[in-house]
Amino acid sequence: MGITDLTVAVWPWLLTMIALLVMATYMPLLSLWLPRALGMM
Repeated sequence: MGITDLTVAVWPWLLTMIALLVMATYMPLLSLWLPRALGMM
């Protein structure tokens, strides 16, 4: 597998991870719901 094929195969995963990182960073309710549900906060 060449670097071009690898890059094309990785793009969907990379974009998904970036989107999740942005959501967790700018929407704290999404990342804090579990600690709140467990009574840790």
